[in-house]
Amino acid sequence: MSSVFDKNEFLRFSSTETDFLVLGGTGLLGSEFVNELSKTHSVAATFHEVQPFKVGRVNWHKLNAIDLVSINELIYLLRPKVVINCIALTDIDKCELYPKLAADLNHLLPQTLAKICSELGIYLIHISTDHYDSSLRIPRKEQDVVFGINQYGITKMQGENSILDLNVSALILRTNFFSYSLLRSNSFLNWIVNNLEKDQIIKGFTDIEFSPISIAELISCTFALQEMRISGIVNVSSNKSISKYDFISLVAKAFNFEANLIEPSVSDEVKGRVRRPTYMSLDNERLSSIMHRKMISLDSMIDQVSDGYFNSRSNKK
Repeated sequence: MSSVFDKNEFLRFSSTETDFLVLGGTGLLGSEFVNELSKTHSVAATFHEVQPFKVGRVNWHKLNAIDLVSINELIYLLRPKVVINCIALTDIDKCELYPKLAADLNHLLPQTLAKICSELGIYLIHISTDHYDSSLRIPRKEQDVVFGINQYGITKMQGENSILDLNVSALILRTNFFSYSLLRSNSFLNWIVNNLEKDQIIKGFTDIEFSPISIAELISCTFALQEMRISGIVNVSSNKSISKYDFISLVAKAFNFEANLIEPSVSDEVKGRVRRPTYMSLDNERLSSIMHRKMISLDSMIDQVSDGYFNSRSNKK
């Protein structure tokens, strides 16, 4: 595969020291990392299909994440202090249809990052997932035995294991995050809000539980963990294990939508659906211990996101 990394473009910024390299800088989470970090640090970020936005001190690099040679070249040239990997193939159905692509992005890319960051002494932060199954239906600790039950979960677990094997200093964040974005319409929260805005009925699964965290809180925790150079797996989640139905109901209340638009359902009612874990809640005791504080409540996180939503609507008027 020929390299898509433009070295000439890089040379324009070669005199600038890079504090952070955000891989996947135009995604829902990556764009928020870029926005926050660029306020106080020198930041480089990658993009592929989605065009980057102009913000702060950010050097953008177009890169195909399956081109591991170009990934290596970019990191060797930039020598950032920290790499934050927000790249993954998260579409569950697409992972089943394209297992090689899932393996490339969810396993081989983290494996490559683990090697080069270990070699160069760069601190690696890898955004992982809660999309695993286990034998116990209680919030999972980092050391509990978990496993993937579809291509997404399997390849994400392989990525985690590669990092743990190759880079003892790396940080792996297991998480499930939410935010409302004016630029990205494909997030779970955007889907909820966009449907409720149209007075469309939403079916919420009562048999699937998770412990989601707002992107703002996830980023705040990530910054604190990287300052302390914490390594290994850390669960970054809310304190609350909640069903998808109850989460949607909380969102509807915070965003002032009618509760009667939400109907309870179970995941088995969806025919042909790729098998998914039904219990993904995480135990965040290690995180709280490291940070010496409890997480703010899930209700407060949702309220903060809804405040941003209403402010953005007011600014449009």
